[in-house]
Amino acid sequence: MPRVKARGVPFFSIMLVAALLVLTVTAAGTASAVETQPGRAHTSQTGPYATSSGAVNVRTGPGTGFAIAGVLSTGEVVPILGVSPDGAWWYIAATFGEGWVSHISVTAANTSGVPVHDPGPTATVASGALNVRSGPGPFAGVLGQLRQGAQALVLGQNPDGSWLQIRSPFGVGWVSAPLVMLNGTPGVIQDGLPVTGEGAYAVVMATYLNVRSGPGENYAVLGAVGGRDELPIVGRTADNSWYQVQTSFGTGWVYGAYVITRNEFGAAPITTESAQGAPVAGPVGIINTGALNIRSGPGIQYSSIGVLPGGTETRIIGRTRDWSWWLLETPLGNGWANGIYVIVRGSTGGVPYVAPGAAVPPSDEGTAVESPEPALAGPLAIVNTGALNIRSGPNGTFESLGSVYAGAKLPIIGQSPDRGWWFVQSSFGNGWISKAFAYTTGNTSGVPVVN
Repeated sequence: MPRVKARGVPFFSIMLVAALLVLTVTAAGTASAVETQPGRAHTSQTGPYATSSGAVNVRTGPGTGFAIAGVLSTGEVVPILGVSPDGAWWYIAATFGEGWVSHISVTAANTSGVPVHDPGPTATVASGALNVRSGPGPFAGVLGQLRQGAQALVLGQNPDGSWLQIRSPFGVGWVSAPLVMLNGTPGVIQDGLPVTGEGAYAVVMATYLNVRSGPGENYAVLGAVGGRDELPIVGRTADNSWYQVQTSFGTGWVYGAYVITRNEFGAAPITTESAQGAPVAGPVGIINTGALNIRSGPGIQYSSIGVLPGGTETRIIGRTRDWSWWLLETPLGNGWANGIYVIVRGSTGGVPYVAPGAAVPPSDEGTAVESPEPALAGPLAIVNTGALNIRSGPNGTFESLGSVYAGAKLPIIGQSPDRGWWFVQSSFGNGWISKAFAYTTGNTSGVPVVN
C-alpha cells in the first residue's frame, strides 16, 4: 500500500505542531491562573506594590509593638496604600485586611507619589503590664493586658486627659495616661486629641436634691435640682459620699446616696479642699426615727405642732440649757425635737440657748432665733418620787421600759380600768406609772380608760 503524504508537509510534522499548540494553550492557561491569585505577583501590576521577602508580619500600626493582624507568605505581592510619616513602614492591603509592614521586610516598587498615611498618636506601654479597661477609670472592667513595649493607636481621651482611649487586640478600650508614652513623651497629652468618652455625671434619684456649697449638710444650700437631672461630676470626697457637680447655679456638692453615677469609675479627682471657706448654713439635724413629733416646747408635755418623717434634714437654731432638746427650723415652723432622736451634722458650738417661748437677737455670725409659744399637751403626771419605773402594763409585775426621775412631766393619755395607773407618754414610748407616785396638773376628768 503506498505511503500517504500531505502536500508539501509530512504528516508527522502536522501532528507535532498540533501537540505544541495544545501545550502552549495549557501553559498559557496555567500562567493566567497563577497571575490572578490574590496577593500574587503578575506582570500587569502598575501601581505601587510590595513583594514579601519571606513570612512577613502585617501589624495593626507602624511599629513592632503593634499586634499582628496577619502574615504575608514568601513572594506575596500586595498593593501599597501609603507610607508612615517616618518612611519606615508601608501601609498595605492584604487579603485579610489593611495593615503595616516594615520597609526592610519587603521589596517595594512604583512607590513614587505614595501618600503619607498618618495613623495618629501612638501609645507605648511603659509599665511591666498594663490593663486595658472598658471605661476611663481604675474600677472599670479589664478587657485584657498589654505587655511592656506594646503599642496601640490612640483614639481619644477622657475630659481631664487622665485616660486614653485606644484600639487594642481586645477591642476599643481605655488605659491610664501616666503609664504610657504618647509619641515618645510620658504622661503628656497632645493638644487637639479629641475627647471620645462621655464625662462622668450624676443622675439625681430623689424628687428634689439640695446642692450645697460644701460636702456636708451643714453647708449652705445653693439651690435644688430635680429628679433625673444629669449633673457633670468635677470632683468628689475621698470616701465617695459627696460629689462636686456642675449645675445651673454654679458648682456645688450633692450627697452620693441620692444620685447614681455614670462613667465615673472612681476616677473623679478628690476636690474636698475646694470647699474651704464655703458658706456654712449652720449645724443640721437629721430625724433618726420613723417619725418624730415636733413640739411647741422642749419636753413631751408640750403639744405637737406636727410630725416629721425619718431622714428629714432640718437646721438646728437653738438648744435647751442641758443640750437635751434641739430647736429646729422645719417646714412646720420652728419647733423642738428630743435630742436622742436627732443625728447632728456640723459644729453645734455656736448654737444659742433658747428658753421656751423666748427669742434670741441676731449675733454677728447668725440671724435672730425665736422659739414657738409653748402649749401644754393636756393633763400631766408629775413624778413625786426619786425614780419611777414606766412599765409595759398597769401592774408592778410588768417589765420596766425605763425610769424617770422626780419632777418629770409626763402627758396623760389614759388610765387603767381600776383607776390605779396612768397611761403616759415618755421618751421610752407609751407606758404605765402608778398614780401613787405622781400628782397631776390640768383637767383629768376626761381621761379615757385604756384596756
